[in-house]
Amino acid sequence: MVISYTIEFSAGAEEDLKWYSRRERNIILDGIKSNLRHEPTKVTLNRKSYRREPNQVADWELRIGIYRVYDNVDEAVEVVVIERIGDKPRIIRSSFGVAGEGDHEVVVSGLS
Repeated sequence: MVISYTIEFSAGAEEDLKWYSRRERNIILDGIKSNLRHEPTKVTLNRKSYRREPNQVADWELRIGIYRVYDNVDEAVEVVVIERIGDKPRIIRSSFGVAGEGDHEVVVSGLS
């Protein structure tokens, strides 16, 4: 039997989505549904665990083209919580974590 996980969005992730065009949001949301609905803890080429840093925003990163989705999975209640969403071209590394450039800044602490 295939388990279907519930996908929830944090307030930060909902704010992040507002900065994208409708087309970009559809790409991101389709990628989230197709990659995280079933087997959200399976490591793939576009999905990896971030269990390295204690102050990170999420345990998992999903790559959807240039977009990055940071999420936590609670297997006990079968829920995936999307914590933050960003895109690769705007992500810069700093000593404080990762921040998006321009009008919209996304700080994702502890990512390397």
